Amino acid sequence: MSDPRYRNLLVGVMGTILVGCGGGSSSSGSSSEDSNASQATLSGRAAVGAPIVAASVVARCADGSGFTNDVGTDGSGRFEGQVASAALPCALRVNGSTAETTLHSYAVVGGNVNITPLTDLIIAVATSASPSTWYDQSGQLPDAATLASAQASFLNALRSEGYGLPGEDFDPFRTPFSIGDNADQLLDNLMAAVSIMANVENYAAFVDLLSSGNLASIPQAPGASADAGTDDGDTGDGGGNGNVDQTGNATASACMGSLLDQEGNILELQQRQYDPVSGNQIGNVIDRQEVGGLVDFRGDTARVLVTETRSDYLGGQPLTLYGRRYLRLDQTAALVSVYGTESLDSFNGASTDTFWYEPSTVSRFDLAQGESYQQLYTSYVASGGGQPVVQSDNDLTTTYAGRETVTVPAGTFDTCKFYYEDSGSHGGWAAIAWVSVGNGIPVQGGGVGSDGAEFITERLQSFSLNGVQQAP
Repeated sequence: MSDPRYRNLLVGVMGTILVGCGGGSSSSGSSSEDSNASQATLSGRAAVGAPIVAASVVARCADGSGFTNDVGTDGSGRFEGQVASAALPCALRVNGSTAETTLHSYAVVGGNVNITPLTDLIIAVATSASPSTWYDQSGQLPDAATLASAQASFLNALRSEGYGLPGEDFDPFRTPFSIGDNADQLLDNLMAAVSIMANVENYAAFVDLLSSGNLASIPQAPGASADAGTDDGDTGDGGGNGNVDQTGNATASACMGSLLDQEGNILELQQRQYDPVSGNQIGNVIDRQEVGGLVDFRGDTARVLVTETRSDYLGGQPLTLYGRRYLRLDQTAALVSVYGTESLDSFNGASTDTFWYEPSTVSRFDLAQGESYQQLYTSYVASGGGQPVVQSDNDLTTTYAGRETVTVPAGTFDTCKFYYEDSGSHGGWAAIAWVSVGNGIPVQGGGVGSDGAEFITERLQSFSLNGVQQAP
């Protein structure tokens, strides 16, 4: 697992492994721009299609505090309030005049946060409870992995019923929207369909159905055909489950996750490293990445991740490497395109080396168990702004082996298991990755020996999101 070409390549599937591929060293890292701020602003819109106006908005944060000021919605449903930065994450509630307009949301970091039926229903799926009950239960805040899994399942179910989502990067909690735009029309369509459901008395009854895990109860979008969802790029069978192929087998889409597609997220993973022969622990690697916005990378629009990798191996000196990674998640097609990386001289500093792939590598999450695909591509590197040099020609075959439960120092995880075999110009290698269901976090990595025996080279020890410990 130490070959930087290997680690760069697998970033799409092992989505939160940071790349250690050059750069300076340091004994300390950097914090995000707002990490020292005492206050965080939460602002957004509350709407059901129509704006929820003149309604109070309240917050319940991890430490029991709430907004430091009185917060309410204006004529377009907009609100803005401040919480203590250290108090995040926070649950939110808008107190509308009816049950249908008393809704809930969740904020992990400061910035935009929406309160809509979409956020309310995703919370119901994630917590298996009424959002009102969940909000009133002190201390019962969901972990990021559970929420991300619920969001992915809910959005897949909407697609399967013919609802048009407003873009591949749409996040119901964090993507800003305006009254009358595509996101707002999605709210109109969903609420209209719920209002005419047979045997469902009202919105509260619909919430109860989803909190019990019944995503198949989501009604068909107004005007959608009977086979809605079968030709929009999802891998579902049209029956409301985008994680099942047409033979009924679970696909890898449950392991794609969306944490790397949410600007502002800060992820940190600690991996234990093992000798492939003896199996003994030989070191630790702490990988940290901040998710940035969409930028241009060599002519492609990509999501930029600013990375810091700290390694400490037995018998060696601690080393810190900095980088930027460029990729793009397509939730609809269930794939990740990886364009390349940069080595930096400091955290988010000047580039020293640039690595890229032609064509870009693609990690597919639409694979059924046992399904494989092949990629032919060339790896390039340019140092200090110099001429590009061919690093390797690659012939990579990826196979999805199916689900497997694994236990590592961070806990026990349901995972997707992938095999990789490369017969390119750099001599070839075979590797394995186990990726967590729901959030795409790499849980375990290893390889395959010449005798076909599998071995382990790294296991997840801990994982935090935006400074909040998620595992163990």
